[in-house]
Amino acid sequence: MSARFPALPLLAALALVATAEAGPHHSGTGKVLSLDARAGRLVLAHDTEGRHIYRLDGATRFFDETGSPITAAQIGVGDYVREECVPEAHGLALAKQIRVLRPAWMESASPEM
Repeated sequence: MSARFPALPLLAALALVATAEAGPHHSGTGKVLSLDARAGRLVLAHDTEGRHIYRLDGATRFFDETGSPITAAQIGVGDYVREECVPEAHGLALAKQIRVLRPAWMESASPEM
């Protein structure tokens, strides 16, 4: 088999390395309690898991409810979001992606809007 597909073992090894480097991913939803982009910190109240603290870095991506890229400054306290992260030590997690599912202003908007 390796004579017909000489690169197959190499590709399989690279896939294993990429998976190991990525680490275990977690995803969940919750309400933003605080976000300090300068300090690189986001605090969410998860629907089922209580309060969690996330570390933000230069690779963290943010999206609005339509899927368009936004900045961390455009996410507000009270926004309902989905997070994708990689758990780290001491109960922290590195946020990979934060997507607004429902902005906070929609919570208090009148049904006529």
